[in-house]
Amino acid sequence: MKSFLFFLIGVTLFSCNLKTKSDSLPKKENTNLIANSEKSFNWLIGKWKRTNEKPEKETFEIWKKTSESEYKGIGYTMQNSDTIWQEEMLLSNTDRKWELKIKNPEEEEPVIFEITDFTTNSFIFENHDIDFPNVISYSKNDNKIYATVTGGDTKLAFEFEKLIE
Repeated sequence: MKSFLFFLIGVTLFSCNLKTKSDSLPKKENTNLIANSEKSFNWLIGKWKRTNEKPEKETFEIWKKTSESEYKGIGYTMQNSDTIWQEEMLLSNTDRKWELKIKNPEEEEPVIFEITDFTTNSFIFENHDIDFPNVISYSKNDNKIYATVTGGDTKLAFEFEKLIE
């Protein structure tokens, strides 16, 4: 009986020790959050001109890095020297996850998109709580960036070329 009691105490202590060791290891979810917080969007920085715009219009995006966890962008379209469309964009790391906030001047609050995919030269943000767009994706290839916004059956493709400043 004594040997069984010592065996039971030994197993209990051993299992407690294993639990302590596994609890001290980083969990996969936490690792993803940390990795997610260290993403770089530096390839967005600069002034970009849309190359697949209608001939009577000119569309631009300007991106600046304001801190290690924030990039600010502005997009606008000109026609006959007038700004006919504009939006502010903010890529920020909030609570160790990246968000894309987009705000038009007529909106009180920005629309928030959460990151769902990332590589060194592309990303995807999504928000399925709104009608359009649900998905915003960007990718870079050489001196061009490609942006796509999709929602429902609608898909808009944008091609931008970097302007030399």
